[in-house]
Amino acid sequence: MANDDLRFLSEDIQAKLGVSDALAKKMSSGESLGGSKDIVFDVPIHDGNGSATKGVTTYGVTLRGYGQVIAPANGTWRIVAKLNGNVFIDHSGAKAGEKISFTTGTKWSSTFEIDAWWSEKSNTTLQIKLHVEY
Repeated sequence: MANDDLRFLSEDIQAKLGVSDALAKKMSSGESLGGSKDIVFDVPIHDGNGSATKGVTTYGVTLRGYGQVIAPANGTWRIVAKLNGNVFIDHSGAKAGEKISFTTGTKWSSTFEIDAWWSEKSNTTLQIKLHVEY
């Protein structure tokens, strides 16, 4: 393939993905894209533990942010968060509202997994968010 063919192919891929030239340059340089997002999980808890997964397009950038238990307000939690199978949060004693900081690298498309153990051996729905800056 000639260089012009590759350039047009690259432009076509960018257009289909909705990626501007400025965004493509930031992504290839590894610099921050300047955005943020909350990824909220509703984790079904049965007898005090549970897990949930969610796939997200992450564009291969580094994510910085925090995890935070939103509900329930009672008890404490051990939270293990993984991205593509790699642990980036492993925190015991988390209470609702507490912010647990993290930094992790990503792939173009990533799968988040939350595993949780509650101090109470009961059933509930854990609501937890990952606030990410990219």
